[in-house]
Amino acid sequence: MTPIQFDGCVGWLHEGNRSHGIVICEPLGHEALWLHKLVRSLAEHLADRGFPVLRFHYPASGDSLGDEQDADRFERMLESIRQSVRTLHERVAPDSLTLVGIRAGAALALLAADGMPRLTRFVAIAPVVRGRSYVRELSLVAQRWLDNVPPTVRDAVRDERPFNVLGHAYPDDLVDALRRIDLSHAAANMRTLPARALLVDAPYGDSATLSDALQARGVAA
Repeated sequence: MTPIQFDGCVGWLHEGNRSHGIVICEPLGHEALWLHKLVRSLAEHLADRGFPVLRFHYPASGDSLGDEQDADRFERMLESIRQSVRTLHERVAPDSLTLVGIRAGAALALLAADGMPRLTRFVAIAPVVRGRSYVRELSLVAQRWLDNVPPTVRDAVRDERPFNVLGHAYPDDLVDALRRIDLSHAAANMRTLPARALLVDAPYGDSATLSDALQARGVAA
């Protein structure tokens, strides 16, 4: 595992000897913290099987440069995924590529994938398919925390701006961009799509609608 940097983002390259590269796109905010070990274990597991793997923190996340209250974070996250792919190609020159995304990272990965060279596979783990549902989930998490803090703290932070979820800030423009996510609609209108997709979801998730949209475009999902 080799620490790397690109465009202010901090990442880790897990080297492998296969010609198929993998980029892992982590979740956002508190979910990135909760699932950090999963992301690292997945990268190590794949590298042990010979795949070169790159995982990284988005701008203003983890150890990467930036502030959570910066403007245009959504577009900057999309560009960081594209740059991570370019960095992997520079380092190991794979013949083909898989994007793996977890939760909101799956949505970002697919949105960033349009026109991406050599992308043949897409893996989504518990993907955020509908942004409105995701923002509601974030609101419920924030409210549950508020319900369990002293009233003085609750009154001080209830109307706090930007939107705050367990200590992670979501500026208004980021919330708006997240709310507009509709992966099924995006998949129907993308110029290019990977040949194959694996969607791993809980029974109550929205992967079925995304699977239908991908299959309608000829993707084996």
